[in-house]
Amino acid sequence: MHIQIAHLKNLKQIHELLLIMLFNAALIIMTSIAIHAQGHTSAIIDEAVAADLVGQKMLKDYEQKYERQDQYVGYVIADNIELVMSDGIKLSADVFRPEADGKYPVILTMTPYQKDMPWAVPPDHEAPQGEYQNWESPNPDRWVPKGYVIVRVDVRGSGFSEGKPAGLSGLEWRDFYETIEWAGAQSWSNGNVGLAGISYMAINQWYAAATQPPSLKCIIPWEGLADQYRDSWFVGGILSTAFLYAYVPEFLRDHSLRDWDSNTDYDRFDGINMFWDKFYHNTLQSGHWDDKVPDFSKIVVPLYSVGNWGGWKGAGHLRGNTEGYKFSASEHKRLRIQTGGHQDAYYSEEGFLEQLRFYDRWLLDIDNGWENEAPVKLAVRTGTDRFDFEWRDEQEWPLARTEYQKLYLATPDGKNGMLTPQKKDDEQSLSYNSPGLLLAGNVKEPNSSLNFLTAPFETETEITGEVMANLWLSTTIEDAFPHVTLFKITATGDKEVLTAGRLRASHRALDLEKSTSSRPYHIHGQRQMLTPNEAVELQIEVWPTSMVFEKGSRLLMIVAGDSKATLMATGLTSRKSKFGLETIHMGGQYDSYLQIPVIPK
Repeated sequence: MHIQIAHLKNLKQIHELLLIMLFNAALIIMTSIAIHAQGHTSAIIDEAVAADLVGQKMLKDYEQKYERQDQYVGYVIADNIELVMSDGIKLSADVFRPEADGKYPVILTMTPYQKDMPWAVPPDHEAPQGEYQNWESPNPDRWVPKGYVIVRVDVRGSGFSEGKPAGLSGLEWRDFYETIEWAGAQSWSNGNVGLAGISYMAINQWYAAATQPPSLKCIIPWEGLADQYRDSWFVGGILSTAFLYAYVPEFLRDHSLRDWDSNTDYDRFDGINMFWDKFYHNTLQSGHWDDKVPDFSKIVVPLYSVGNWGGWKGAGHLRGNTEGYKFSASEHKRLRIQTGGHQDAYYSEEGFLEQLRFYDRWLLDIDNGWENEAPVKLAVRTGTDRFDFEWRDEQEWPLARTEYQKLYLATPDGKNGMLTPQKKDDEQSLSYNSPGLLLAGNVKEPNSSLNFLTAPFETETEITGEVMANLWLSTTIEDAFPHVTLFKITATGDKEVLTAGRLRASHRALDLEKSTSSRPYHIHGQRQMLTPNEAVELQIEVWPTSMVFEKGSRLLMIVAGDSKATLMATGLTSRKSKFGLETIHMGGQYDSYLQIPVIPK
């Protein structure tokens, strides 16, 4: 264990720090000019700076009202503290705490990304650079001056912690429980522990909270999936490639090729088959997923669930946050759904204030009125760019005043699809190849998808909430893989992706107790194979969205047999899933429709 002390020794040094901050602000502006010169817009940076000015004012007002100005100008750093788990494995922790003696609340993260690997904040980001800034974790430079202790722990098998990776499983939840209790019992702790972090460090909060450690007082799962089967690996029962092609290779490279100090050796990952375990266990029957689906009924601590309309590469962070909010048993809970990049809001001034108010309330018992405010905060979007939204408070999720509208599938000419408020009396059908082939330049071959387009909206229309597609489908083989993607077509013709859903037809069986009229919930426990050319009814969960459609804009639904998120057909035409001709049946006896949540003005 190594201990060092960080000081801001006197007013002169504080003055020098302010000068450095001004210099950094100027550097951001110059960087934005450089980016613009390279063919990229600087508008996002300008908007981020403007947003942070507003956030700084809000933070200052809060500090004055509740006397929460920075109190501590120096802090003690103790790194690589050994925490011995109940099976003898030693985890490694870093602790950042105020230099002054006292007992402080603890904000804890457990990370697989090596706690000692610094993160360089991008120039168009809203976060200030911290000397000890770590990927997707709280910045000690922001929190310690407020009187909080920041604890970072390398999960089992990562960084300086011993053992083989447990990979978001029951063994990791046990480690988390023991680590929380260790933090709550330290001489510098007031016994109150809160959890923090984005993505992985949000995911493991759901599970840790369900183990109910006594010292745990609150959690903020910020953009973190929960149900590892339905939210990420097998969305709709179809393998998602987001983790395979983007996440796992980067994770392994962190531990091998980036040259940061750690305890990594060959034996750490030898024999751990991250891919085959998931490929083979493609339903919930095997028990492989038993400890990878959280028991929300056991989450009782105050909860702030933060999602993002955009998610992350289809990895499921939005669904985890909405489902976690709905089903957690916490008396005090709040849902926030934002937009923009995966880390943008977390490190912004406004995002920091949101977290500070929450932790102040539940870790320091400051009566700041948090629990008296609206339980839902939504970024209602007018476009898909980072700042195309307005915040709005709501009282529940989904919104009670929602008017669900069915848009029926039809084809006026047997070639093109449309979405219409009335179902057609005559039976119609359209077919597409599944999976479609990728030709040169990643261009899809003809007849690999179907387009269904609404008429232009006659008035401004807001769509916010849960979405579902009810499709009658047949195929020439024993299974089908419909993917549904929704787009906004603006009045000027621009195309913006909104949300998506998919379902393996053989996984169509519903859990009737958990399904609702706006969100189907599939068992994924067994496969019910199809009879070739016989239509079956599929209720497809399309993830929630929010978008205001201006007058003249349109809603587009594309149905296909694969997507970038699943890659069922690859660039090698001999390497693809079984070919089938999938047919959508519409009109007459076939009740095929898209159900959208319209919010009245």
